[in-house]
Amino acid sequence: MPFGNGSISLEEVIVEPIRDPLIPAFDDLKAACIDAGSLAGGISGYGASVFMLAESESKAHDIAMAMNNIYSLTGISFFNYVSPIRAYGVSRNK
Repeated sequence: MPFGNGSISLEEVIVEPIRDPLIPAFDDLKAACIDAGSLAGGISGYGASVFMLAESESKAHDIAMAMNNIYSLTGISFFNYVSPIRAYGVSRNK
């Protein structure tokens, strides 16, 4: 696995436990995504967004389906994106 222990480095133990009750079904969502193959995931920003990381595009689509399955039961409007992680860091346009 090229990502090694990425899930360990993304374990948020200070803020996430406070914010996750504010995101409907967050614990179920995270568990379903991990079951679908997510390497890690969490809350982005102030909690308006949730993200999950996958080892491949195929696995990312499986995770997106798991997210859809959980949130379709909530009655909350939602959408998700599957996109690659940039292979290099910040760059400067010249």
